[in-house]
Amino acid sequence: MGDIDHWFKGIQIVITLGGFIAVLMSLRQKTNSDGRAEWWKRYTWAIERLDDDVDDALFHLGVLAESSLATKTEAQIVQDLLYKQEMRDNEQGDNETGEQS
Repeated sequence: MGDIDHWFKGIQIVITLGGFIAVLMSLRQKTNSDGRAEWWKRYTWAIERLDDDVDDALFHLGVLAESSLATKTEAQIVQDLLYKQEMRDNEQGDNETGEQS
């Protein structure tokens, strides 16, 4: 009987550790999911601000692009958006000074 008790205790420990690891993985996934949802809200807010305050919106988009929550694709989209806005600003500056590209 003694050997069987040791086996049951060992199995209980393994099951307990497995459950603990599953809880930790679930918490990590939920935290990441919540962070991504918040990133998306902030991204949407910054995009909406492009019409009102371009400089402020571009600053926030730059910060969001460098966030660890942004995927590579999202970061690239933001970088492209920032680049296009910079090109528009340069074109407007050239047009105001009378220069042509």
